Amino acid sequence: MRVKLIFWFTIILFGYSCSIISTGRVSLNDHERPDWIDNIPEGYFVGVSTISGDISVARDKAVLNARKQIVESLGGIVQSEFIDYIYEGKDTQGIDEFSKSKIKILAKNIVSVVPEKIFIEKLETRRGYKKRILYRAYVLVPFSRKDYDRFTLELIASTTLAGRKLLDEARESVSSGDIISAVNILKNIEKNINPIFELTGIRPSLKLDLMYLKEDIDKLKRDVNNKLIIQPAKDFYTGVWGNGKLKVQVKISLISKGKSIPIPEAGIKFELLEGSADITESAITNRNGIAECIVSEIKKPNDIVIMASTDFNPSAGLSNKKCKIYIKLNNSVCSIIREKYISQNETPCIFRDIILSKFADKNFDIYDLSDQISVNFADYDDITLEKVRLFVNDKYQFIALGYMYITRYKKIDDGFYFVWANTGIKFYNLKTGQLLVGFTREEKVAGNSMEDAEIKAVRKVADNLFKQIERDLGFN
Repeated sequence: MRVKLIFWFTIILFGYSCSIISTGRVSLNDHERPDWIDNIPEGYFVGVSTISGDISVARDKAVLNARKQIVESLGGIVQSEFIDYIYEGKDTQGIDEFSKSKIKILAKNIVSVVPEKIFIEKLETRRGYKKRILYRAYVLVPFSRKDYDRFTLELIASTTLAGRKLLDEARESVSSGDIISAVNILKNIEKNINPIFELTGIRPSLKLDLMYLKEDIDKLKRDVNNKLIIQPAKDFYTGVWGNGKLKVQVKISLISKGKSIPIPEAGIKFELLEGSADITESAITNRNGIAECIVSEIKKPNDIVIMASTDFNPSAGLSNKKCKIYIKLNNSVCSIIREKYISQNETPCIFRDIILSKFADKNFDIYDLSDQISVNFADYDDITLEKVRLFVNDKYQFIALGYMYITRYKKIDDGFYFVWANTGIKFYNLKTGQLLVGFTREEKVAGNSMEDAEIKAVRKVADNLFKQIERDLGFN
């Protein structure tokens, strides 16, 4: 038993040792690795391939690697991915003018370079009893300062040409009102020309054409900024407190050669400056350059001011424009108010004047019909909209129906009186027939005479009545 265990243990150990020995990678080169691989001469690049089973594939990959190194050494003015377009034969349709011109220059100046020296490292891999021959290629590719200068000059020329072509497209977009596309085109031009301005070792005179191009880009931006306007569609809009939705509009346009060119697809922000209302906070202009702001609810009877402003991205280089939209509220109120006093032979209008002046202070236009319509209210329940419609036409938005009666008094002595003032009011929306507020009130007030007590009672009841109106209608 012991002999068998030793036998099998020996077999397993031998097999494991063989597997270690038989798995690995061995160089089969007869001559040493050349010095230029580790000590790269000035004006040269060394391309290294990945390991491949095909010598030609390894050599091609090494050359491709060297070319990408050359491109990357240019400081980011050309993306190394463009090498793949040429190497893999990719279609350049759909890419912009700058990319096409760079690919063309790469094909002429970078892809055309050929290696001066090639070293193929031959490797043998083993796994068990299986062997496989693999290759890694090293290439020495020249790219001197002279080559760099020639490449840079051609790049400047082609970039200027492509930039001019795109600038013409931007101008056409501006003339058609599509300033968003124009701005994107200008940003693309600047993205491609700015890195070239940062290149060192080039005479400034060689960059003159690019500098002129940059000046023309800035001029086009200034022209757009100076000629771009935003304005309300109307001098003012008319709204009514408490009524339904109101649409207000602004228009963005470019004034060029006496013509107004609408600007579509522009973002607009709306901000409530004055008044109280629910509004939409943003919109996009339609093909006519118009954006709408929906005023969905006017909460208070005050006039409304809305600020509309363009919402261009800061990177666009465009100044945001602003304008104000004015909404004047047509809060026309007709009123019929009755008053009765004990001490007066001629009925004064103290209560009516106080109530109506307070409505006027809240931006209501008052049309008092109390002296024109001979209708009396025997009591509060007798005040109905149906009765009043017989006397009032529909040109008014609201109607206030009310009364104030001094109902009784009590004389304490010659210099001290109590009076009781009873009042009621109903406030209707004539357009909808809705009763907006309605209630009664009674106040007891003292005075040093009948007349004094009545006046104090009227003022007190009117003040307290309107405070309740403000609370119920949300004027506060």
